[in-house]
Amino acid sequence: MRLPERFSYLFWDCDLSLLDSHEHSSFVLSRLMFRMEEFVTAWLRQTYPSDMLLAYLHNDGARKLGPRELDYWCATLGVDESLRHQWRTAAEARVRAEVIPPA
Repeated sequence: MRLPERFSYLFWDCDLSLLDSHEHSSFVLSRLMFRMEEFVTAWLRQTYPSDMLLAYLHNDGARKLGPRELDYWCATLGVDESLRHQWRTAAEARVRAEVIPPA
């Protein structure tokens, strides 16, 4: 399935006509799950089954997404509270490490 043209600004470095949302799902998810615009999250929820979104969180997203994005996707996908807390704590530590360099 082709990506909507309105996502072109998110894939500025790609030829959107060559991207397929299922064939290139890992790449597409890595770009879009960071975005919190309603039309993006709605499209993701309509396009991908919950188990695929959850698999992305387990495989990559928990290491890449920020605390806010993780909270949203964990709540949306029903991630267990203890795992959600673990992922959020790690995300907050990453943010702190990026903002406050070690002395």
